[in-house]
Formats: sequence, structure tokens, C-alpha cells
Amino acid sequence: MLISNISSGSGLVLHWTFDPTVVFGCGALLAIYAGAVGFKLNLKGVLWGLGVLTIFISLTSPMHDLGERYLFSAHMLQHLLLLLVAAPLLVMGLPVGLLKRALKIKWVAQVEKVLSQPLFAWFFSIGTLWVWHIPDLYNAALTNHDIHIVEHLTFLISAVIFWWTGLKPIYRLQMNTIPAMLYFFFAALGSSILGLFLSFAPTSLFPTYENPIDTDNMLPLLRGEWNLTAAADQQIGGVMMWATGGFGYITGIIVVMVRWYKRDQLKTYRENMALELASETKDAENEKSRLAGASSKA
Repeated sequence: MLISNISSGSGLVLHWTFDPTVVFGCGALLAIYAGAVGFKLNLKGVLWGLGVLTIFISLTSPMHDLGERYLFSAHMLQHLLLLLVAAPLLVMGLPVGLLKRALKIKWVAQVEKVLSQPLFAWFFSIGTLWVWHIPDLYNAALTNHDIHIVEHLTFLISAVIFWWTGLKPIYRLQMNTIPAMLYFFFAALGSSILGLFLSFAPTSLFPTYENPIDTDNMLPLLRGEWNLTAAADQQIGGVMMWATGGFGYITGIIVVMVRWYKRDQLKTYRENMALELASETKDAENEKSRLAGASSKA
């Protein structure tokens, strides 16, 4: 029975949805980046490419259809990939030289200054996460393709702004260490609280998963063999958000601490070098004075 059910659902499991908007969008991100850096491949380019690849996989792989039709947990995984993997990879893949040139343009610098205000970036990202999990709005995204596209775009844009604000690659624009750590800590807290709420909700909040239209004959496998009810699936998705999601934001704190340590080490190194240079200069002057005194006596 299990084999037959798996076989009957294999059409969906092996189905990739190459939505034109996703294919064109990912292609445009790669083409624009390649043109901007002069088609040179380096570590930054690899990070950017991995970010785009993550977007492509999350929005075209079987995960997409499973999340849209059957499993809240699959949809949650899709969103976590956009928020916690794709977005920071895109930010870390931005070339510093190109950014500095772009920020010399007045209107670009003004827009960046507004969007990267920590309070705005935090509330925009975490607020977007919470708003889209309002049951009516969430179900609307599942049943309306255009709304679903808007949902994914707002998740990705708000996440890029969030990670840019917390991990700016330009030193003079970076937040101080303690505020940056608090920024990521409260993001982890906000994500975890929502995840706990979803995990401990007494019933399934999303009718689409409660009564899915089983066009791909997946229900015998999910409900029968796996005994995965909509409520249990929602609990899994909630756990993914508060555990994996919380840890994802905590990695931001780790990056901030590593940056602080490196800056502190570099500062200490420069101070020690300056002291050594001053000491050597003083010793040289003393030796010169000694030799001059000895010469005069002679």
C-alpha cells in the first residue's frame, strides 16, 4: 500500500514548476550582477549565485506545490529559505567597491539611509512575517497566484533590507556591536514567538491544508500512511519557525561578534606595531646620541 501511494503521488513529488516570473526574475538577478562586476567570478559572485539558486529552488522545486496545496511545513521551509538563506547570501555577495560607487549617487544614499534605519528594517521584516501568517491573508495567498507572488516578493525584499541593515559590508555604515546583536536577538525572539503560537494553536488555522483539493492523489500517503493531519503538520511548521528560524537569526549575532573580534584584533595589532615602531625609533635616537657623545669625547 505504501509503495502504491508513493507512486501515485510521485507526479507531484518530481514536479518542478518553472513559473516564468521566477525564471525571468532569477535570470535578471544573475545578468545584472554579472554585468555590474564585469563578468568576473570571485567569492562574492559565488555567494550571490548561491542566493539566486536558493530562490530558484524554493520557488520552482516540488516544495512549492507541496506547500501551496498540502503541507504547511513545506511552505514554511520555502519561506525560511527565502528569509534566512537567500537574503543573507545576496547581501554578502554584494561587491563593496560597487556599493561605494552607488552610494556616491545622492538619491541612492538617501534611499539607503531611510531603508536601513534599524527600527524600520526590523519592523518591516518581522512585521511582514507576522502579517502574512494572519489566517485570512495566508489562505488568500494559497488560493490566488498573484497574491502568492506578492507574498514571496515582500518576504524577500523585507529580508534583504533586514540583513543589509544588520550586516552592511561597508565598515563606516555598520551598526555598533551591541545594537547589532540586540537587533538580531529580538528578530530571533519575534520569529520564535510566532512559531510557538503556530505550534500550540489548538486547531489548524489554514483551511486550505485542512481540506486540500487532492488533484495529485497525495492524501492517501500523507493522511493514511504517514498519519499527518493538518494540525500535526502545522505543529511541525511552527517548530521549524521557532527552532530553525530562531537559530538563523542567531547566526547574525555570530557574524557580528566575529567582526568585532577581528576589528579588535586588528586594532590591537596596529597599536602594538605603533608602540614597537616608537620604541625602535627611540632606541635608534638614543644610540645615535650615544655615538655622537662618544665621538665628541674622542
